[in-house]
Amino acid sequence: MCIGNNAKQVSANENCESEIVENIGTRVPAEETGLHVEPELNAIDLSISEELDAADEEKLASEAKLADTEAGIYNVKYVATLIESEAGNVDSIDGRVAVALTAFYRVHSETYPDTLSGVVEQPFQYADLVDGYSDKSHAAAIKAISLWSDETSEALLPNDFLYFFGYNKQNWFYRIADDGTVEFYALPGQEITADVWQAYKEIVGYASNNKYTVVENV
Repeated sequence: MCIGNNAKQVSANENCESEIVENIGTRVPAEETGLHVEPELNAIDLSISEELDAADEEKLASEAKLADTEAGIYNVKYVATLIESEAGNVDSIDGRVAVALTAFYRVHSETYPDTLSGVVEQPFQYADLVDGYSDKSHAAAIKAISLWSDETSEALLPNDFLYFFGYNKQNWFYRIADDGTVEFYALPGQEITADVWQAYKEIVGYASNNKYTVVENV
């Protein structure tokens, strides 16, 4: 048998070449060679392996999606640009912060894309992003990210208020109840008046039962 533990033993065997030719296609028992031979995978083994590979790929894709989501939310420059684009003329810092929070909330809802860029760049939702941002928008971005990171954002805006409109240098936040009632949420210093309701009807337009109410933060 032309088997050895090193090259010298193999080359020293004068009949090595002919023996190799004779044994082509012949399985040499592992105990004869002294080498470890891995068992062959059968069909069941392969099936299990494929299932594990698919599960690993799904897990990696999920982790990558989460990383993309969180990276967007914690990107101060991107958030500041969003705020400047949507609320650059808003006087209140809280009014600017709340705009960013609506986007953060949408990312984690079941209705909207699951990345911040996907939410912000969805057609007919947020304003087109501008180049640059003011110090005020930068400060608002930092505050929004801080509230989100500390899980205290709902102290400013409940997480089911995903919509807003601009009027009189302020943003006004609302949601639609099941019966069609427009439910406003007043930020600190805001008061929902008949003028705000009229502005809503003119700017947004959706008021199926022509009613509105103001929701208190509990």
